[in-house]
Amino acid sequence: MDEEKGLEQTIEGSNSRFYKAFESLSIEKMDAAWKHTDDTICIHPGWEMFTS
Repeated sequence: MDEEKGLEQTIEGSNSRFYKAFESLSIEKMDAAWKHTDDTICIHPGWEMFTS
């Protein structure tokens, strides 16, 4: 259960950093928030999955 909670906190932290960077309209902050690997995905409710 602790591992699951840790994963949940990691995801929530990543999501928070992404949206703060997005709201700032800063390319530099978005670049820092985005993981630049082939297995990176972004899913917004109601939209298709975005991969990078």
